[in-house]
Amino acid sequence: MKKYFFTGLIALLPLTITIWTIFFLLNFLTNPFLSFVHTATDQSTWMHNTWIYHPYLMEMVVRVAILIGLVLAILLIGFLANTFITKSLFKGLDHFLQRIPFVKAIYKTSHQVITTLVYSKKQSFQKVVLVPFPSKNRYSIGLVAGEPSQKCQSQTPEKLISVFMPSCPNPISGFILMYEESQIIETSLRVEDALKYVISCGMLSINPQQNTKNESS
Repeated sequence: MKKYFFTGLIALLPLTITIWTIFFLLNFLTNPFLSFVHTATDQSTWMHNTWIYHPYLMEMVVRVAILIGLVLAILLIGFLANTFITKSLFKGLDHFLQRIPFVKAIYKTSHQVITTLVYSKKQSFQKVVLVPFPSKNRYSIGLVAGEPSQKCQSQTPEKLISVFMPSCPNPISGFILMYEESQIIETSLRVEDALKYVISCGMLSINPQQNTKNESS
């Protein structure tokens, strides 16, 4: 009985987590627009008389429609942003937002982060390393984020490397630490396997030799 229970749990949990993640993202992206759509649909009496009308079903249809609309809107904005007139408008808006106190700090930071993630050719978060954390004789898994700013680098003669330390079991949050290059131990682990190890709180073992065999095959 115990064996069957854990077998069913292993089979069910990944599916449950996947469905929960999909619904979480769907709700997160569509919630800001849902109230406007509900107001419009509530005023449409013909929708209440159709056989398809059901509160839960209609909400799912509306959320999917909003998501499709967001994707189309993003594609349209991206297309228009490449035209000369729209480029000038975006540059003017960018210049305007960067002159507003407090707003410019949020806008400029988010703009730089998104631009770096989308257009940067640097191999950030592509290398798994071991670094001494939280003490000298203990090691934690980290992802190389890149090189720190010149102001930080100028404080020490040793070359510094920025390392992102993902937290367990949520790797989205963590710490950014700067280490001397000599303190970092490079590994042959893949980022995917390192994140699995972090998410599982160390329960999933990592075998670099097995990864190499899988990649070669």
